[in-house]
Amino acid sequence: MLKLNKKQKEILKNLVKGKGYFKTPTTSKEKNENIIDDIVKLYLKGLLSFQREYDIGTIGPSNEHLVRYKWYIITIDRKKTLKDIKQVLKAGACA
Repeated sequence: MLKLNKKQKEILKNLVKGKGYFKTPTTSKEKNENIIDDIVKLYLKGLLSFQREYDIGTIGPSNEHLVRYKWYIITIDRKKTLKDIKQVLKAGACA
């Protein structure tokens, strides 16, 4: 059983507020943010899915040095609904 911490609750609240879609704040490519730990824990519980986005459309070896910013796009897992996410927020924990 995973008890939700403050950051995880905030992520889920933003997900509900955005009706299943949430974009994290844009950060520098070199900056290591702590939000990814909370996102991965919620992902492993099957509540959401996420992907990392960059300020350049496609990234490869030839243009990787051009990337300056990154962010995460968070969406609800296909098997879950907004109602399920609201119930997890109300309970404050996830099984």
